[in-house]
Amino acid sequence: MATHGAPRIVVVDDTAPGADAVCAALADAGYRPQAAYSGEDALAWCERFAAHLVLLDIEMPEIDGFETARALRSREATRETVIIACTALPLERVAANSRRGEFDGYCRKGADFRLICQLVEAFARGRGRG
Repeated sequence: MATHGAPRIVVVDDTAPGADAVCAALADAGYRPQAAYSGEDALAWCERFAAHLVLLDIEMPEIDGFETARALRSREATRETVIIACTALPLERVAANSRRGEFDGYCRKGADFRLICQLVEAFARGRGRG
């Protein structure tokens, strides 16, 4: 499938095989994914790659997903990037520990990939938060 003009997605997970597997599946679905293996990597890649969307793990060492999301929201270049929490944590815990507007969506790690693609597609069609 052609990826020219396809939404650019940064997949953030400190478990490299997990991030790489999601990237491979997204590429097969026609997206332009880029793996980032830490919060710091995510910040750099989101700006460099001009990401439309971020699938963001929460539980990571050093800079966790909450801090990464806050940093993305505070930067002009990434303020409108769609951020989806993709984590094993329950939605209630993510909601309780995040600020309003920090995440645009939520999906469970290990969910059926078709469900993740549907969520990504719903946000990617709009290519932004606004």
